[in-house]
Amino acid sequence: MEYDICSDFFIMQAVLWFTDSLKQKATLEEHASLITDVRFSPSMPRLATSSFDKTVRVWDVDNVS
Repeated sequence: MEYDICSDFFIMQAVLWFTDSLKQKATLEEHASLITDVRFSPSMPRLATSSFDKTVRVWDVDNVS
């Protein structure tokens, strides 16, 4: 399954989508401040988000809870 991500500098969440069906897989909401960057790992199903709250979260896109 392929994924894409949408993020906005004015919100505290990132949205993970299935690219083949354009359906939402998950909303990633654990930052206390606005998201500043989103990056996929090129070698494993991981996604990293950084925030103005000075944290980086690493997400397993196959097992998002």
